[in-house]
Amino acid sequence: MSVALIVLWHVYSATAMCIEEVQELDMSFLQTATTVNLSEVHVMKASKPGSSAADVSGVETNAAGDLTTFLTGLMTNSAMIAACVVAFIVLKSRYPKMFAYNSISGKVPDTPADDNFSWVSSSEKKVHEEHRKYAGLDHAMLLEFTMMCKRILMKIGLPMLLIMSPLNYLFGHGSAEQTGDNLSRIAMGNVAISHPWLYYIYGPITIAVVWIVRRETFTSMRRFCESRFIWMKHLKNPQASTVMVEGIPDEYQSDEKVKEYFSRMFSKDSIKAVHVAKHISQLETVYAELRDAMMNLAKAEQEWENAGREAENRPQIKSMMSPMGGGAEDAIEYWTKQRDIKQKEAAEYRENFIKDAEAGVGGVNGHCGFVTFNDVRDARVAMNVKFSKDRNSWQVTLPPAPSAVIWSDMKVNVDLRSGKRLLGYGLVFGLYVAFTPFCLFVTNLATAVNLGPFQSLWEAYAPTLGLLIFLSFAPTVLINIFSLLFNFKSEVKNQLELQNWYFWFMVFFVIGVTVVGQDFVNFVEQVAKQPTQLPMVLAEKMPTSTHYYLNFLVLQWVTHAMNLTRYMQVTKFVGFSKIWSEDDARALAEPEDQDYYGMGSRSARFTINMLIAIIFGTLSPLMYLLAWINFYLCRVIYGYLVVYAETRKEDSGGYFFIAQLHHIYAGLFFYCLLMIGLFSARAPNYVPTGFAVVAFIYAFVSYRAFIHDFEWETLPWEEIAQNQEGKDFQPEDSGETYIQAELLEELPTTKLS
Repeated sequence: MSVALIVLWHVYSATAMCIEEVQELDMSFLQTATTVNLSEVHVMKASKPGSSAADVSGVETNAAGDLTTFLTGLMTNSAMIAACVVAFIVLKSRYPKMFAYNSISGKVPDTPADDNFSWVSSSEKKVHEEHRKYAGLDHAMLLEFTMMCKRILMKIGLPMLLIMSPLNYLFGHGSAEQTGDNLSRIAMGNVAISHPWLYYIYGPITIAVVWIVRRETFTSMRRFCESRFIWMKHLKNPQASTVMVEGIPDEYQSDEKVKEYFSRMFSKDSIKAVHVAKHISQLETVYAELRDAMMNLAKAEQEWENAGREAENRPQIKSMMSPMGGGAEDAIEYWTKQRDIKQKEAAEYRENFIKDAEAGVGGVNGHCGFVTFNDVRDARVAMNVKFSKDRNSWQVTLPPAPSAVIWSDMKVNVDLRSGKRLLGYGLVFGLYVAFTPFCLFVTNLATAVNLGPFQSLWEAYAPTLGLLIFLSFAPTVLINIFSLLFNFKSEVKNQLELQNWYFWFMVFFVIGVTVVGQDFVNFVEQVAKQPTQLPMVLAEKMPTSTHYYLNFLVLQWVTHAMNLTRYMQVTKFVGFSKIWSEDDARALAEPEDQDYYGMGSRSARFTINMLIAIIFGTLSPLMYLLAWINFYLCRVIYGYLVVYAETRKEDSGGYFFIAQLHHIYAGLFFYCLLMIGLFSARAPNYVPTGFAVVAFIYAFVSYRAFIHDFEWETLPWEEIAQNQEGKDFQPEDSGETYIQAELLEELPTTKLS
């Protein structure tokens, strides 16, 4: 696909270059209009002449010569993708447990052939139901999102490329033609201001874009509802029959008292188990030390095994008892003693804490816990009942999976929680503000550094690559803020919050980089003062930077290809393999970094790439083609990784997909506002603007329908009622429990196989 695209653009370039260049103009295609119109409508301006948002952000505006830069980047990125695929093929053959472990372990029934490209067909052949079965509903819907995006881009992009692009090229006679900007000759940048008829075509196109997005999002939403019901029906106990209870009043803070309270609401026989989160800091410390001792013991034994189990090769550890610290003792004996000591201490602490918890209310008992019912229907009723007139007491919600519970978050003091969350919001806002100078620094590198004959390659990479590098650090900062200060009680909730905040972060600093400019706070203040002028601001500053986003989308291809190689996991695996067995090394190398590669961050990036195509595609139809290729690569690459290679993650049941659709509609509103401002500034009259206003209203109506017309959060009652034979619906049991691991008598688990 990439090779064909290169050939196509070489032909187009050769044709475009044959057109006689006229005198170059300093103004890009929209600046001519805004110079006249903005003074009339009092649109917000930069504080200094010439300091537009695009200027201070370092994002190059569209100009003559960008076609060469684009083609250079396209060919270089295609070569990098080819190199990554070759690396993947070699690594997959050499380290099969890192690339096909789910097949090797029997979790997935088929194994792709060990050749060059069977993995592509294996990925493409997998259907939605198989994705849900082998990778979970969240990943299945992430892949469905890529398919939905491909459908949208195909239905909008083909008419734009085959019809509007030739019309723009032949009849537009705009600034792109005058300045020699050949990359914009097929785009709206080549449509002259007040063109007598082309804008009348673009007006209905705006409505068509909204209609296609609505149609395809609703199609995918129907599929999701079906899959969600299947997922909920197959949810295993104890999660299926348990509720999470927050805000337990002081007088009920014990297992017995909570059980007594719910027994009054239902019946004593309805309650299977209750566990209130316990404050057991000393036990947690000893338990962590026990886990470390067990891990070090396993490591010492493995080292001795690797050395042939000869007596003289037994591993040694620096003696803590030596006066000068220079002595050594047998590592296996040392860690065995430490394990036994910590195991005894843990047992003593556990016994004492259990006695304290049973002694009465309060004490080590906290204000949050879990109530497990014998019947799934009782749990369903409990989640829909208001137990107290106090909104902060007896809050009952769907629990996370037992393995995903963050017990430390369950014990945070209620009064302290509000202060920590307020501090967290302040840090997140500070990240938005502080990110701007870093963004400016890396995006200005393209103009600050001249590499001579390699300048076109540098200009293609420097702004977008620099921005991507700094954006890759944002999820780590955000997830740490959420983990430390927001206390969401589960890893899944942390990822959902990361998805939302990271998405809006990228809206400001990827899509809105040319509008936000140098001062984020000042931009927000100006929009708050003159919100009705926002469409004109967007129309003034965004269309002149479409070439930047073309390069940005192409660079996304490379990031997906790099992810295919699993270079970080392979590096860890190779390092751990020097000590551990292959199975243990693989366990220690997994999973991939959940800050950047987790569902939250990955979902946000997929959505932002789609919004770039929706928002800028009408302005530059080539955007649709590049975005379609991006999502094709996503479908193939991640369709392989999540099924065959990556470990299965805790599932939210599709909440990530729902958030993605909310964000798609937010981008659709953004697109309509941009087109309203664009038509107001450039169209010969208000007819095209009227179409854009209708599109905005239609988008709003569609969004309301999306929110209210689909029932997906709870399983229909008929699905959990008794069947025709009178048998109760009874889910399978996973064997897990909602009890803090430290309070169980079992030894702590390690990541070793």
